[in-house]
Amino acid sequence: MSTRFAAALIRHYAGSHAPDQRTSMADARIALCLAAGTDMDDIDPASGYDYSQRAYNSSRQSWIDKVKYHRFSEWYDREPLNETLANWAAHRPDATAGDDWLAAGIEAHRTYWAGIGRTCNRDSCELR
Repeated sequence: MSTRFAAALIRHYAGSHAPDQRTSMADARIALCLAAGTDMDDIDPASGYDYSQRAYNSSRQSWIDKVKYHRFSEWYDREPLNETLANWAAHRPDATAGDDWLAAGIEAHRTYWAGIGRTCNRDSCELR
């Protein structure tokens, strides 16, 4: 299966809840993961998601960058962060053990805004 075709299948089946279509979408995700060089042992066979250390690091860095440049708000951000961490903890407890994404994000946020000589410009930011 070509990566282009696999990506098209994922988009096609994304809104479906039909079991056969969800299986096809997982198969397409697996094909994309394998094409990207992900080891089969790091792919969840039920969903097709990549749970490699590389994927963990990317997800973690994405959250840190979000907090760094934009903000952290208990109201807007806490639940999505907790859901993301719970997902990773379920699949990669070895990676999440003792890893505080929010603390890293807060430190990055404060360092970034101090480095440009002003405070965060988001009214909803609870870190300023």
